[in-house]
Parts: sequence; C-alpha cells; structure tokens
Amino acid sequence: MAVEAKADEPFDRPVSAVLASAVKRRAANERSGGVARVEWLLATLFGGSPAEAALAALRYQLLTATAGAVAEAARAGVGRVVVLVHELRTPKTIGARLARNQADLDAFVRRLSNGAVPSVGAREVRGPIRLPAPSASGVELFVGKARRDVV
Repeated sequence: MAVEAKADEPFDRPVSAVLASAVKRRAANERSGGVARVEWLLATLFGGSPAEAALAALRYQLLTATAGAVAEAARAGVGRVVVLVHELRTPKTIGARLARNQADLDAFVRRLSNGAVPSVGAREVRGPIRLPAPSASGVELFVGKARRDVV
C-alpha cells in the first residue's frame, strides 16, 4: 500500500517537466539516471514511453507512488495493491488547488484504467485496475481517496 498525503500542494510537476529536467542533468553528467527512471516508471505502469502526450501530462508524484507500490507487490508476489491519496482540508487550504489535485488524480486514474475508472472521489476505493504493462501482470491495483477535514 502506498499513501500520498496532501493538503493543497500539487502532485509534483508533470512527467514532461521532470523528463526535461532529467535530460538537462544527463547533458551535464552522462551518468545521471533521471531519464532512465522516468522511462522505467512509465514502462512499469503503462508499457509506454514519455513521448506519449497522455503520459507526459500526468503528475510525477502519482506515477512514482503507484509504480513503486506495484513493483513492490510484484516483487513480493502480492496480487493486490492499494494507492491511497489522503487529502487534508483545513481553513487554509485553497479550493482551486484542491480542485486541481482532484483533476490530476482523475486524469491519472482514467489513463491507468484506459477510461474504465473516470474518477476517484473522497471516501472511495476504485478497482481492480489491471495494468497493461507486462511487469505489472498479475497485480490488481486499487486507487482510493480519503479526506480529512481538520478544523
């Protein structure tokens, strides 16, 4: 199980921005492994490459949490894994940022499920999502969202 706890900060940058930074680092240091890491993450979940526009727009933190959980489940021989986003709302969180995070989570889940799961709302767990990548075969993914209103 992987848990991503969030107030209203983003799920990091889009994969395309992370990849662009990794390419610059590799130009300065050919031993830099950032590009290979992005490629591995995308291949682990999607069997795809960073050149696919739908993958490039996804948020990197959702990708790393999910790929890590799936890879660990596959390594351990576990057939099911849960990725949970724990949203914390306070009087200081900003509604537009919460909405952006929801849209990013929904886009990620839609792409993971090839459209079968359009969204994951608060207090929901959706799945199983069977991932297309060969490295994830045999692992059923569930994605959930918990929300805590902190006064």
